[in-house]
Amino acid sequence: MNMMLTKPGGRWAALFLALALALALGLAGCAVPGADKTGRAGAGIGAGASAVPKGYVWSRSMEAKRVALDKAVVGTGISVLRTKDNQLQVNVPSEFSFDIDSAAIKPGMRPVLDHFAQDLHLPLMSRMVVLVVGHTDSRGPAAANDTLSLVRAISVGKYLEDKGVASGRIAVQGRGENEPLVDSTKDYALALNRRVEMFLREPAE
Repeated sequence: MNMMLTKPGGRWAALFLALALALALGLAGCAVPGADKTGRAGAGIGAGASAVPKGYVWSRSMEAKRVALDKAVVGTGISVLRTKDNQLQVNVPSEFSFDIDSAAIKPGMRPVLDHFAQDLHLPLMSRMVVLVVGHTDSRGPAAANDTLSLVRAISVGKYLEDKGVASGRIAVQGRGENEPLVDSTKDYALALNRRVEMFLREPAE
């Protein structure tokens, strides 16, 4: 599998390089680095990212963030929504996120990430944490897709960190081909399934 990688730095470097090495060596029959007990590839960066919250609240700041992001993505096909458990979810399809077999962030995705990271340093938003989830289509070995999806999530997490979001507020997961939006092998379905989801969460007290 041919994959382009962005060069990481800081706390992301060791995990990123381990995953790149795993891809280079081939992943058939290999464990996915950072896989949790559910079989999903994942990694929490910093104590804040790994803490288990009691639930999430939908504050005025969360609503303001939703409105701002919703306006920023009008006409793009990127969806912004409030989940049932009070998370702000941004779904970025492959048209804006990643090419096939690539973890290099497309230029069209960068403005979305810039808006997502904007103002998270402010006191009213300082308790919010981020989860980035990478997904692939069903082409290629499942183990390789697990790792590729995690490397894509790491690329997004590193970009957000570069934009001022502390690494301790960011967690990443790779779910490979396990959660398709459309169960089909047609090109349009594969493109929909190859995506990145970002969740902004404000833990309850």
